[in-house]
Amino acid sequence: LREKQAAAKKQGCLLCVLDGALLMDINVRQMVDQVWAVAAERETRIQRLLAGRQISRPAAEKIMRNQISPEEYAAYADAVLSTDDGVESLAAEIAKRLAELERRAKDK
Repeated sequence: LREKQAAAKKQGCLLCVLDGALLMDINVRQMVDQVWAVAAERETRIQRLLAGRQISRPAAEKIMRNQISPEEYAAYADAVLSTDDGVESLAAEIAKRLAELERRAKDK
């Protein structure tokens, strides 16, 4: 990851985005300026697991019990973005936040 960040900076990129489900597990905070978490309500997450993996509700609940809690993600993150209002709403929020970061990077 550090090599990719260095290459992006060398190419003049103002922003470098790392996207991954387990970045908290590798302590990505030491490598980035901000951490954003993407979250959804518990029932939304269960329904997505049921549809996406075609598993039983007890199996979905077991998966969720083994995951880091939403509260832990929120405590780790600088911002928590919700997916409850749909992909379009999430995309708009991301675009707004990225534009603000880009503006700040240009002002440096």
